[in-house]
Amino acid sequence: MSFPDGVARSRRLPRPRPTRLRNRLPGGLPATVALPLGLLVWLVLICGGVRGVAQGTNLTWRWSNPAPFGNSITDLAWRTNRLYLAVGDRGSLWVADELPDWRRARTGTTAALRGAAYLGDRAIVVGEGGTVLWSDGETFAAAASGSTRWLESVAASPDRVVAVGDAGTVLVSTDGVSWTAASTGRTNNLSSVTYASGLFVAVGDSGFVASSPDGLTWTARTAGRAAFNLYRVAPVPTGVMAVGDAGNYLISRTPQLAVWDSGRIVTTNALTSVLAVGSERLVGGAGELRFGVNLLGGWIWSSEINPLRANPAPLVTYQCLLWDGRQVVAGTRGGLIVTGTRSTTLAGFNWSYTEPPGFDSIWDSVVLSVPGTNVSVSFPSGIPAYATNTQPQTLRVTAGESAQFLDSADGKNWNRGLAPASASGVSYFGIGGRSNLVVAAGSAGALAVSRTDYVPLVSTNTATNGTQVVRVVLTNRVNTLGIAWESATSGVQADLRGVCADGNLFVVAGSAGTILTSPDARTWTRRNAGVSGILSGAAAWPGGFVVSGQNGTLLTSANGQSWTSRASGTTRWLWRVRWLGGRLVAVGDGGTVLSSSDGLVWTASSTPSATWWNDVAWQSGWFCLVGDGGVVALSQDLSSWVESPTLTTRNLYTACAAAGHWIVGGSGAALLRARAVAFDAPVQVLNYPKSPDESLFLFGGQMDQAFRLERSSDLRAWGRATELEISDPEGVLLLLDSGANAPDGQFFRVVEP
Repeated sequence: MSFPDGVARSRRLPRPRPTRLRNRLPGGLPATVALPLGLLVWLVLICGGVRGVAQGTNLTWRWSNPAPFGNSITDLAWRTNRLYLAVGDRGSLWVADELPDWRRARTGTTAALRGAAYLGDRAIVVGEGGTVLWSDGETFAAAASGSTRWLESVAASPDRVVAVGDAGTVLVSTDGVSWTAASTGRTNNLSSVTYASGLFVAVGDSGFVASSPDGLTWTARTAGRAAFNLYRVAPVPTGVMAVGDAGNYLISRTPQLAVWDSGRIVTTNALTSVLAVGSERLVGGAGELRFGVNLLGGWIWSSEINPLRANPAPLVTYQCLLWDGRQVVAGTRGGLIVTGTRSTTLAGFNWSYTEPPGFDSIWDSVVLSVPGTNVSVSFPSGIPAYATNTQPQTLRVTAGESAQFLDSADGKNWNRGLAPASASGVSYFGIGGRSNLVVAAGSAGALAVSRTDYVPLVSTNTATNGTQVVRVVLTNRVNTLGIAWESATSGVQADLRGVCADGNLFVVAGSAGTILTSPDARTWTRRNAGVSGILSGAAAWPGGFVVSGQNGTLLTSANGQSWTSRASGTTRWLWRVRWLGGRLVAVGDGGTVLSSSDGLVWTASSTPSATWWNDVAWQSGWFCLVGDGGVVALSQDLSSWVESPTLTTRNLYTACAAAGHWIVGGSGAALLRARAVAFDAPVQVLNYPKSPDESLFLFGGQMDQAFRLERSSDLRAWGRATELEISDPEGVLLLLDSGANAPDGQFFRVVEP
């Protein structure tokens, strides 16, 4: 079975908090800091553990783009005074008290999660392989469903919850923990269930509709449209509305579901979401979000995506819709959360969302050390004194489809680079260079170049002069290396895919056996590769250069001019080749990994997956492989590999290592980061409440550092734990604790993993 979200059901998928300024993250955890609350102030600091060493395979992955997450959102749930829930692929479950302050909840599974609902105050989540999770807060536990079928949807009445799924699966529970199997009498795959006007209503393949007062006894309904599949059903004032293939929809005339009206929105796309807001309707699907009103007995539909309207919705795939009493909340395939408030002047809604810096696939990445200047001012003896810091900045830069360049100084926050004006429609497949000059290679012979170039940046800052705060105008010099790009002429029309450079020469490789070299990235010379296949990887190393490509091709050169074919021992496509940790490493199709110390003799390694490995990176003694399906594997010796589960099933095309983090990127501009080395210092408590009526904590540490704040009145029993994570790249976390910090003499401690 295949659903319009693109997930095949016939196979298994490899599948903080700021309540304002607060990030929560579950974890488990040795005390590092203890602080008392009251008149006596004393500090207990307990430090331990290995500092600054490799994390190995125990990695925690986080989304950098899209933010806060890029998981495909298949359902949303909300209840007054309860959390918003967003569920999706790879066991992803995100919660929020208020939007858009999402944080990740630990589910303990990588199964795809498909449906979510509230049974009273209890959250129920269902998904792949009969997965059922439940929670009365933020800690989710698994329940035994008794089924191994995909559970696609779940809905609740005041006293029970019903889940439906593949092959007519129906499960019923009064508490979300113990489940009983039921049957509709048919084996149609069921894609959605809702509760409306005292009835559970389920829909599925071939226009199937059935209803039940209790989830146990079902009645098939004749809705009149058996030629198409139905993917979502939702309550409406007249009963229910269901949507499905090619813009088709059904609406019951009465809550008893005896009579149905049908219609079709003019589209070839499947509709996978539906919502009633009063007497109006919203339906969504692939590239569709339509607003419907009933005029003279007929439904009139207008596009909410129309760019000519004020505050339109983005052109994405809408998989679920939710009304929270104030606004529409829409979940999308790419993880984007879109909210809409009813327009007061026109039909439809005003839509808002945080647009990511990139939507298009990322093909390659490079890490640069970029020098610049940063001027600061102080007032010793009341006289302004200026200081200039020229310490280089580590910059991560990616290249990808649609002339998309992204750059980040911290691996978390990314900006869109300035592509060449003539690069519209160009896909850049490779990027590489040296400290003052970078080249990106792309489709149809396109080359882009970014150079060290300083531009002035004037800013007005505040500084303290004694007791006075004064305004100071400062001019800094910003280096545009890796940020601003210009076109270069390659002289060829072949797609160019691999880039490398040493201190004297740039090498670019591409289709039809193309190899180009240049000393300055301006004038390029074509070299004879001796092969005609696609070349996709290039690496510079102390012995010269290596190029890789189709059919197991490996070429080496001492000077970039004369190239020699080397025996790889495989006919697999070797997509990338890198010089890492004193070894040449080539990766590619069918789980292939080859390594060499001299470029002449290559040794194959077995890996835990037969996926297409697209790239490899190295730091702190570990190699990191990335591939299709979001697969990541790590090894210290290129022989023994361990998979590291990520947050996505998107293809990962590139990996880089910088400042103790792995950064991996891929389709849909996905960017994930993970700490590769242990934190070199514990979290510090910079401020804490000194009396019961105070509520401000201030912590210092490093980005992505997770910890737990605990409380005790006797240093023996610790409770009221708050899971926290520092998300600020500057390493600061402010916690406004809403709970009372009584009594006097209370101790606080920070507990770290």
